[in-house]
Amino acid sequence: MNRLSKFAMLTTGSLLTAVVVFVASFFASEFLWTHLVATDRSQIGLGDGVAVVGGGFLIGITLGLATMILILYRYWPSKNLN
Repeated sequence: MNRLSKFAMLTTGSLLTAVVVFVASFFASEFLWTHLVATDRSQIGLGDGVAVVGGGFLIGITLGLATMILILYRYWPSKNLN
């Protein structure tokens, strides 16, 4: 496998992992909000949805970028690699 394909595979893998973490943060945010904060389902309103989406987006961007950076930092081929 040549050097360019190693970089392409690593970059693609890290981006896909970041996307998975980003999407999973929305599910985690919704679960935590409905089970820990707004436990009475009859009183859940539009503001709760805004909090869930905003929190999921903020946490998702942070964790997704951190995951992508850590994967790239850890597995990026060194310059002396053939």
